[in-house]
Amino acid sequence: MTLRIRSATSGDAAALAAFMLEEWDRAHRGVLADELLDARRAEPPDARRRRWSERVAGGGVLVAELEGRLVGTVRIDGVDGELGPQLGSLIVAAAARRRGIGAGLMRASIGRRAAHLWVFERASGARRFHERQGFRLDGVRRLDAFGPELRMVRRAG
Repeated sequence: MTLRIRSATSGDAAALAAFMLEEWDRAHRGVLADELLDARRAEPPDARRRRWSERVAGGGVLVAELEGRLVGTVRIDGVDGELGPQLGSLIVAAAARRRGIGAGLMRASIGRRAAHLWVFERASGARRFHERQGFRLDGVRRLDAFGPELRMVRRAG
C-alpha cells in the first residue's frame, strides 16, 4: 500500500468534484435526508468542477492517493484567530477507510495545531473519529443548509 498525501493541483478539480459527489453522499447517507443528498445531483457537473477549481486555486486542499487513485481529501476553510484553522470536508472513500488515511490527512493539514470543525449532529461516526484526533464538542451549534451541526475544537498539543 503506497499512500501519498499532497496538495491538490488544478488538474485534480474534476476528480475531486466527482469524488466528493459520490463519497460525501455515501458518508452522509442515513445521516442527512435522502432528498437533500439526491438534490445535489441536480447541479451541473461543470458547476461542480468550477467550484472545485476555485477551491484548489485558493489553496488548502489536500488529496490522498492510494496506488495512484484518489481515496481522500481535506481542505482548510479559513483560520480563526482563537480557534485556529477550520477543517472542512474531510472525506475518505468508503472502500479505503480504517487504514489511517483520515488521520494522515489531518496530520498533513493541521499537524498538532489548535483547530476546529463542524460535524453534522447525527454523524456519530464522524464525531468519534474526530474525538480520537483530539477534538471535543464545545457546545456551539448552528443550522447548515443540510441540517444541524455541532462545533468541535482541538487545542494545540
